[in-house]
Amino acid sequence: ALSSAASDVYKRHICLYTPGGSSENGNIPIIFVDSETLIQVGLDSLDFEGSKLSYIYVDGMLTTKEQLAHSQISLDLTGDMLSVGTHTVQVVQYDSDDPSGEMITYKSANYEIKSK
Repeated sequence: ALSSAASDVYKRHICLYTPGGSSENGNIPIIFVDSETLIQVGLDSLDFEGSKLSYIYVDGMLTTKEQLAHSQISLDLTGDMLSVGTHTVQVVQYDSDDPSGEMITYKSANYEIKSK
């Protein structure tokens, strides 16, 4: 399981952007969904080490790998990521660019799905 045990002393930061707001200051933005359509959420990263690969998980499942620094990307939410309730997005970097290595960055943010 992923946890924030990594000694992340840097000012690295992530923020999720949805039509219902952002995850800034610990907020949990709401996304209203009426069917199993594709929903995109914006993810901004700040002060990430661009030379390291960033693994992006939703609810603990790997969704994509990106090279993040001061970056803006879109995450595609599908399937269980759109089930009603609160979901967690985690961005993790490993010293060896592989999950078998030591976790050097861990950041998380939440979003909430409600039905229309």
